Amino acid sequence: MIKAIEIKNICKTYSGKEKKANNNISFDLLKGEILCIAGENGAGKTTLMKILCGLLKQDSGVIIKNGNIGMVHQHFMLFGDYTASENIVMGLEPRKAGVFLDVKKADFISQKIINENNFSIKTNIKVNELTLGEMQQVEICRILYRNADIIILDEPTSILTETESMSLFDTLKNLANNGKSVILITHKLHEIKHIGDRVAVLRRGELAGIRDVNGIDINEIANMMIGENNSNYLKIVPNEEKKLQIDGDITNNSIDSKPVISFENVIVTRRGQKRPLLDDVSFSVNSGEILGFAGVGGNGLGVIEAALGGFLHPESGKILHKGKDITRFSIRKLRKQGLAFVPADRIRVGSASEASIEENMIINHRNWIGRKNNLIKNLTKSYIENYKIKAPDIKEKASTLSGGNLQKLILARETGGLKDYIVFSEPSWGLDFAASQFIQKEIKALKKKGAAVILISTDLDELLSLADRIMVMYMGRIAGNYTNNGDRSIKEKIGRSMQGVVSE
Repeated sequence: MIKAIEIKNICKTYSGKEKKANNNISFDLLKGEILCIAGENGAGKTTLMKILCGLLKQDSGVIIKNGNIGMVHQHFMLFGDYTASENIVMGLEPRKAGVFLDVKKADFISQKIINENNFSIKTNIKVNELTLGEMQQVEICRILYRNADIIILDEPTSILTETESMSLFDTLKNLANNGKSVILITHKLHEIKHIGDRVAVLRRGELAGIRDVNGIDINEIANMMIGENNSNYLKIVPNEEKKLQIDGDITNNSIDSKPVISFENVIVTRRGQKRPLLDDVSFSVNSGEILGFAGVGGNGLGVIEAALGGFLHPESGKILHKGKDITRFSIRKLRKQGLAFVPADRIRVGSASEASIEENMIINHRNWIGRKNNLIKNLTKSYIENYKIKAPDIKEKASTLSGGNLQKLILARETGGLKDYIVFSEPSWGLDFAASQFIQKEIKALKKKGAAVILISTDLDELLSLADRIMVMYMGRIAGNYTNNGDRSIKEKIGRSMQGVVSE
């Protein structure tokens, strides 16, 4: 077999850190192969891939490449003020007279790629108006447009629906059949079994092993990732640490039948767009209930998140918190009212990248913790230990964390400061197998404590495992409202509603 890449003894240590992010890693990628890379958050996967595509320089070791490499990053590398087609062709733009961008040709080329892969994005929409799922599609189209021989995808399905993921897998299989080589970083172990030829497992910066997918099961992969039986992965917060999480904790005594959050005929519009982003949307969620929202990107999930978080205000209709009108509340005022918020965009919305890990951890507790260094240290330590956050030093910038560890920081902070309702948007995005299990356990625990939980997710399996009810968004309207009672047919019904078939 022809080797597309040979990786020999790669080592990488970041400045100021003693532990190696990559330590003596060696393996090959074959031409026409789909190689999956698995590992816990902070295991060194993204560092290795950045070295492969030239974004980072290894300290030692050799990489031999037989072809050009293109990478779809977990954190999007797009230009928000440019259209989808302009982002797709950027750097290799079709030109008129060798000078001016040929917009029509750029749109034609982009639309052809979009159609071939059954994507939903529109070429003339600016990227900063797209949902995260649509941004992911633009990133994938950029790589396909460049016809890279070796394609690296970092958690590409984290915010895709099941249908979109299957379509992507078909695309990747076709590319591999045509001689392209694919490296797929994923935390979804079932994806490895579905699409991979081989799987390379990283653990604590080292190669734990590389196996043929046909010869290994999901539990073996999980145990290789963790280095122990995964049932021992989760850790309960000690009682003495729980005492630190006093800001607004609620108990089962607060559970009642009154809605905590309600939308009443909410309409959200965008200037210059005829169809509303949200069109007469009404729902309510009670204490001790998990209400899930499903849908394909661009159909209103991101708008519901933005409206709940105070980033968008309705043109008409009301948003109520325990009967109080909070429709026009600012973000700060919503926080004081009782909102806990885990956004889909962990970098731009969920964290302050230039602030320290410690500062990001305690921001919700400033009103009572002040500058009490001992309390700050203990609270931060409890979050890091309980959520198994791999952090170099709490004084380091949050930008030094891997994507998965940053997500765990946000989850720890928001659930630690819980009052009576919390919004989760794509909570498992980028998390490894064990961390995803832990987060789902935490969400269920919040429900038991009496929180009203709103769960927005393009991962239908996540919704079905957690939500009491699931609403489906299509073109800004509610196309389905399902009680999650274990009926095996519900997944099919939800799938139809996601395509616009309104439920009875």
